[in-house]
Amino acid sequence: MRKIVTFFLGLLILALMLGAIAGAAAIYDAARNIKIETYFFQPNNLSVRRVGVPATVADLGADKIRQMLVEKYLTEYFYVIPDVANIEARMQSNSTLARMSTPDVFRQWQELEGELILKLAEEGAFRTVRLVDKIYKPVDSDYWTVVYEMKTWYHPNDMAEEPVITRDVLYMGLGDENMMDFRQKLDVAKYLEEGQDPAAIFRFGITAIGRQMD
Repeated sequence: MRKIVTFFLGLLILALMLGAIAGAAAIYDAARNIKIETYFFQPNNLSVRRVGVPATVADLGADKIRQMLVEKYLTEYFYVIPDVANIEARMQSNSTLARMSTPDVFRQWQELEGELILKLAEEGAFRTVRLVDKIYKPVDSDYWTVVYEMKTWYHPNDMAEEPVITRDVLYMGLGDENMMDFRQKLDVAKYLEEGQDPAAIFRFGITAIGRQMD
């Protein structure tokens, strides 16, 4: 009986091997030298979305750089994760937000928005923020108009919770005369090698920030 079982088991293994060989032959035809070629597609000019040499500052242009830096600033200004240490690090004088702000603007954020998001983090809240459209500067104004939208989840571990969606406008003063230049007193190569935020290497700074009063 054992010999019969062993015989049929051998036939089963042989059938599986033949099936595997047939499958491999269907994928790779050695006689005709057919093989699969791999290609990478480039969805846009930003290095985070493609494989290859990053686009240069000159390639992107001043308008695109400004838009990207304001979007980064907006994120640093408002986002919340349930991690108090994250908020405390952002409130330090060497943080990305501090480097991208004048001292008065950063102090204003620490005392107002910074304290608010610290409280939210302590309560386990989570918030995302996005730029709604391109920023623009009206002809008769010294400030850029920035429309943004926030989604805030106030209760941790509640999968059924719907986020509270808030849309508002900020008015920003941008000291961007030499925005596309790097900071003169910063060792850019060393700074980036240390894993620091690339947004802070530009001579870009928010000189004033406010909301429209009702």
